Amino acid sequence: MRIRRRLWLVLVVLCVMGAGCGDDDPPEDRDGGIEDGGGEPDGEEPDTDEDPDVPDGEEPDSDVPDDGEPPGELSLEVDPVASPITFEGEEAEVTLSFSCEPAGCVTSCQLNELAAERCTSPYEVRVDAGEHEVVIRGSYDGEEVEERVVFRTVQVPALEVSAPPGGDVYRADLGDVRARCTDREDCTITCEVCTGGSCQALEGCEDGAALVLEQAEVELVVRACVEDDGEESCNENRRTYTLVDPEWRALSLGETHGCAILADDTLWCWGNNGDAQLGSPEPERSLRPLQVEGSWAQVSAGTAHTCGIRAEGTLWCWGQQQYGRLGNGQVGNDALADPVQVGELDDWDEVSAGDSLTCARRDTEAYCWGYNPAGRLGVGSTAGNVPAPALVSGERAWQQISAGAEHICGLTEGDEAYCWGRGGDGRLGYGGTENLSEPTAVGEVDDATMVRLAAGFQHTCADMATSRGARVFCWGPASTGRLGTGDDSTTLILEPKEVGTDVELSGVSSGNIHSCAIAPDDVAWCWGYNNHGQIGVEQTGNELVPVEVDTTETFAQIEAGKIHTCGITTAGALLCWGENGDSELGREIEGTETSEPGPVSWPYGLEAL
Repeated sequence: MRIRRRLWLVLVVLCVMGAGCGDDDPPEDRDGGIEDGGGEPDGEEPDTDEDPDVPDGEEPDSDVPDDGEPPGELSLEVDPVASPITFEGEEAEVTLSFSCEPAGCVTSCQLNELAAERCTSPYEVRVDAGEHEVVIRGSYDGEEVEERVVFRTVQVPALEVSAPPGGDVYRADLGDVRARCTDREDCTITCEVCTGGSCQALEGCEDGAALVLEQAEVELVVRACVEDDGEESCNENRRTYTLVDPEWRALSLGETHGCAILADDTLWCWGNNGDAQLGSPEPERSLRPLQVEGSWAQVSAGTAHTCGIRAEGTLWCWGQQQYGRLGNGQVGNDALADPVQVGELDDWDEVSAGDSLTCARRDTEAYCWGYNPAGRLGVGSTAGNVPAPALVSGERAWQQISAGAEHICGLTEGDEAYCWGRGGDGRLGYGGTENLSEPTAVGEVDDATMVRLAAGFQHTCADMATSRGARVFCWGPASTGRLGTGDDSTTLILEPKEVGTDVELSGVSSGNIHSCAIAPDDVAWCWGYNNHGQIGVEQTGNELVPVEVDTTETFAQIEAGKIHTCGITTAGALLCWGENGDSELGREIEGTETSEPGPVSWPYGLEAL
């Protein structure tokens, strides 16, 4: 080819110039006239030809680009379009993708009989129902190629389906499925439940039909069909459900009941229901979680009532409303099973339910309501009951609020801790035991910054950040070892004192007479009263300093109740241990107490199959 021809011409020229074409001359004679430093032979001018590969008198090849590679042939590739294309509404939007080579190729597109226009990939067209053709042309250096794409669009009825979104689900009973056509009255709706290659009709889905999974994986197929000029067109909606173990994301314990939120934002409560604190009028107590309707972001369980913040930011409470603790303006001794909204605002960020009182936070404003002897709510009122949210006095900017049984603590945005309410036993941490009707600063700790507060029954604990890492400090009565300081005497600890362990701890929870927290390796530690196994170790009596919960499970959250404990594992399971006299463990056990963590019952999912 061209390269070989060039090499042959170079050899001829070298022979003519006397450079040597054979092996007759000795090696030393072949370099005669060339200086040691290289360069041209004596008397000769250097070759100034810009292309050393092109022989004298021959023009370089103009088709070869600067990189030495000739351009490829003009080519146009168009991705196939699946046909027919179904659409709802007036027009279908169709996207065409293509590529044209070499670089510099110019493309144009022509839809049906319309004029061609310059276009690039992806190219979108809007068309009505019928047959359509798009011609795509590519041109380069006077050459042109074209490809044709033919497709058909079919208008289908607009289908509206009301059913849970597909994906992982925790319950076999998914509620009702409803389907309807929104633009045609003459459409026919059919629903099927498919599993293992076979399908069964779900009758009556136009008016609402119960969808109950009978296998771990099920597909719901909903079709809406119409007939025009003898031709049927259908729209279809498919959703696949996979039944899996429940995954819990938030937990709160009252004295003898608990509530938790699943990853799907549903709320479930179990245990003592003597005041309808489970959100249901019956039974009196429940070993299995009962659902509280709605989609929830937070929950807080008090002694005989529960409050929660829904996903849209509204605040709701239910259970015993005496003293105004539900915040609905009522103070009567009545139990309300149905959640009642607290005010009309939809921007609540946090809620904390105590014994006969409740507090909540909107942005940096804290509010409290309920039982208010001697002004313990800290809202500037001496009324015995405050039945609706009242602003906490002091004009501080709050980042957290925590309600104990009869006292309240809050953390400001400046990481300053304040407590108020009943001061007996030193639970307020300011250095005294007097009752306080307004927020008062908790005693400071050297080399420590307050991170989070946990007000309990008669004591308070806090997460703190120190130069030695995360640590827990507690204050109040030392009896039963609930403070974890190594003391179970009648001594009152009036200011924060560090829990007696070298282990870093955080996420502390203050129960009635015991406390729990989590180490950096997600191992749970508890301390205090253990006569019912609530510490999570077999031996009974008081644990004066933190001990590891006897389980291989690791925890993301732990909560201390009256004489029981529950936690959410890092895998999303919900475990409880301790006293079960009011079904507060949410599961059946031998006897009435256990120190062994076990899962809360879930008869709604895989167990139901």
